[in-house]
Amino acid sequence: MVDPAVDDVVEGIDRGIARKCGDQAQDQHPGRRKGAQAQQGGRVLEGRTFFSKALNREWAYTIYLPPDYERSERAYPVFYLLHGMGGEHTNWARYGDAQMTADSLIAASAMPLAILVMADGKNSSYVDSDPVTGYGAMETAIVQDLIPHIDATYRTIPTRRARMIGGLSMGGYGAIHTAFKHPELFGAVASMSGGLSKNVPAQTETPKPPTPWGIPFDAKRWQAESPFTWIPSLKEKAADTRLQVYITVGDDDNPRIIQGAVDLYNALRADSLPAELRITDGAHTWEVWDRGLREVLIFFANTFRARIR
Repeated sequence: MVDPAVDDVVEGIDRGIARKCGDQAQDQHPGRRKGAQAQQGGRVLEGRTFFSKALNREWAYTIYLPPDYERSERAYPVFYLLHGMGGEHTNWARYGDAQMTADSLIAASAMPLAILVMADGKNSSYVDSDPVTGYGAMETAIVQDLIPHIDATYRTIPTRRARMIGGLSMGGYGAIHTAFKHPELFGAVASMSGGLSKNVPAQTETPKPPTPWGIPFDAKRWQAESPFTWIPSLKEKAADTRLQVYITVGDDDNPRIIQGAVDLYNALRADSLPAELRITDGAHTWEVWDRGLREVLIFFANTFRARIR
């Protein structure tokens, strides 16, 4: 789970980005309008909702449907994208160029026709937490509610080799956490600037609600949920579910976030598990994630096409 010490760094960065996104989105991409649809490209549908039993409420998500979805009867792989702290389900579509990136990769045959799903994770770190002091059973909701809903509502290929998950910052942690605990559901996972940490952080202040880590901070639960804790289990299951892992971070990001990426890569490789690490140019910004999404989608596409078990 996200190190609360790293969490503080991520929260400050992500909230600052979230405040500025609306004003800067068009400046960062001249000539591009929020929600604009590429000619003959896919469609982005925002504000879709369904009732989640795990969360006991309506749950919102944004979905990208590929260019031929309305004209064909084929089934598609599904790539799940998780937002960062202070964000929400429209972030990848509005600020991360998800539609334009997917359209261009599909047009270049670098990516198969695929569905992208972007759910609203609040600041939950995508883990289960107390519904009063935290955000409710978010991990359970993804696994038991969101994935079955998407498979039942849209024409998907409902197998792990056709299902991938990735995210940025808090969502990078959430993607790794979810996939490491449930490798039977995903063929690949990607963390972009993920809030990852190997060691339980020291706490100097009592956390304020809502928080996913308990009040007071529960170090044992933090350790139990840590992706590093789940690596031995991942290794045991590798014969049947060899999860492909992609980790990327900017070289100007916070040193703790860079170290977390390197530590996770080293831990996976020490157990002979597949992992790729990319340290790219940039900081904790949408410019990095916009570029990173292209590489992540290509990684997902290659995993899907390789038919890795």
